[in-house]
Amino acid sequence: MPTRTALAGAWICLLMAAPPAAMAANAVPPEVDRASGSRTVTTNTGEWAPEPSGYVYSWFRCSGVLESSCSQIPGAASRSYVLRTAEIGFRIRSRVAATGDMPDPTFSSNSEGPVNAAPPRNTVAPKVTGAPRRGITLSTTSGTWTGRVAGDPAFSYQWQRCATPAVASCSNITGAKSNTYLPGTPDVSRYLRVVVGAEGLGRTQAAAPNSPLGPVQDLAPMRLSPFPVLVVAGRIRGTRTRISGFVVRGPRRAKVSVRCKGRRCPFGRIKATIGKRKRLRFRRAQRTFRSGQVLEIRVTAPNRIGKFTRISFRRGKAPRRKDLCLQPAAKKPSACPVS
Repeated sequence: MPTRTALAGAWICLLMAAPPAAMAANAVPPEVDRASGSRTVTTNTGEWAPEPSGYVYSWFRCSGVLESSCSQIPGAASRSYVLRTAEIGFRIRSRVAATGDMPDPTFSSNSEGPVNAAPPRNTVAPKVTGAPRRGITLSTTSGTWTGRVAGDPAFSYQWQRCATPAVASCSNITGAKSNTYLPGTPDVSRYLRVVVGAEGLGRTQAAAPNSPLGPVQDLAPMRLSPFPVLVVAGRIRGTRTRISGFVVRGPRRAKVSVRCKGRRCPFGRIKATIGKRKRLRFRRAQRTFRSGQVLEIRVTAPNRIGKFTRISFRRGKAPRRKDLCLQPAAKKPSACPVS
């Protein structure tokens, strides 16, 4: 009968003789492919033995052929990658890691490139709408472009002021970087244009219009016509005033806003649009108001002088009313121009 010491030794020998678990090995490295004219690069997994349970992908931007010149592209973790402006002049390499084994083996592909710029191309020029006149808002479209994909940066806009109709006389207007622009006093007798920028695999620009627009006229904007009329009727009862009629008459499509200010107002803000009858009755505004509360009524339309009325309620007295005008795009009312 074998001794206890001999049995222990045999057990140890059996453990040492057990074969190690097989780990996936890469027989053929991954390869990167890019179809002609496409911004998308795709990698295969190469060939593995045995086949792993899954793969993890990463992409690298390389300044040279050697793998040591590569840096990982943040967020690029799928089998394909869409090339961006940052890749221009660099080579692209994928890295494929097998999952399910310990440790997970990783193998790099060939490098593809260098990547050449292929900026978006403008096929339909941007278009500016609006009259070249002080106080009239100009708007531009972005135009139509090819060579852009989902996830590309948004279009950029830069308005320019020009001394003459020649493009060479144009310079950027500080801060004018949206798709709209409101010409002011510095633009009078000058010309305007906007440059729209697009980015894909590179950056490019298109002007709208190619010939500057203008000259900008120094003409005051026209009033709403017919100019709005506000009719308010009510009764005073001690510290309160009961409004029994609240009607706004004005041009069709004009916007009307009624706002109550002060403690314990019966409503906050009411908005409506004047229709075909050119008359609006605000039944929600026919309420009881306390001393100290204020109603502000605005009647506006794009690029027109609108009307502003403030009604202040007072203890035992008729409400105080003040009528002013609203210049286009202005937030604060001002005295009405002499017609």
